[in-house]
Amino acid sequence: MKKRMKPLIAALLLLPLLSACRQPEIENLLVFDPSMATTAPTAAPVIQQVPVDPPVTDWDAELNPAQEEDINPEGQYVPGLGPQPGYVFAGATPMPLNPIDMPTPTPRPKLTFTYREYDVTRMGISFSAPDNWEVDDSVDGIILLQQPEADVLDNYRAFLSIEIRATNATLSKAEMRTQLKGILETLRGGYVTWEQKVEAERTLMQKTGFYNDYRGVMMDGTIVRGRVQVASVNKKTVTVHISCPGGFNEDFMGGVYTKLRNTLKETR
Repeated sequence: MKKRMKPLIAALLLLPLLSACRQPEIENLLVFDPSMATTAPTAAPVIQQVPVDPPVTDWDAELNPAQEEDINPEGQYVPGLGPQPGYVFAGATPMPLNPIDMPTPTPRPKLTFTYREYDVTRMGISFSAPDNWEVDDSVDGIILLQQPEADVLDNYRAFLSIEIRATNATLSKAEMRTQLKGILETLRGGYVTWEQKVEAERTLMQKTGFYNDYRGVMMDGTIVRGRVQVASVNKKTVTVHISCPGGFNEDFMGGVYTKLRNTLKETR
């Protein structure tokens, strides 16, 4: 099967939208029953309301993603730290609940990564990420790490990007949420189906930020999962985006993203 790679950097450079248009939800289909109009000309046609089956989804709208994952000390990487007993994770959790996202029919072994430190002098940051991922720093203010072609899983090449842009002042929470919504609205244009949660507050580099998870299906049926986080750090906007094949979401979010978030720091 032909391996695909999305045009990542072009999407990262698009300015976030100030508002997102929401499509109306269709709750019922109106279906005419032709059998009711065969004998009684005076009788009014009968209209039946047939409920539409809810979409297949691995989101739980009743859970609050704002309460998850920050059970370890801020900025401290704690290997193997998981949920507390009885704790239910919400929508931004890397839990592949949807059967079509699961590694079926044969369970696949859990992915493991070897990490190394990346020191990006021109951006004034350092962080830990998989040591064999390919680096593209050709665009000013952005570093992009991509999974090697030889390691591609489920027809999708995972990637991790960090973008840093200078601002005149620290962004407000409302401004950060607007930035996050705009980025997600831009990303959704590349998928035939799209789902996302309500954004949740979470720190990045010890500063206030907001993040959200998404799930998209490409035209060829490839399932993609991802996370975008935006934070305002010392008059700079920091945007982190990780994207991976849906069936391995837990491995990438619990491994690559967690390692990055707990090691990302300024060096100047």
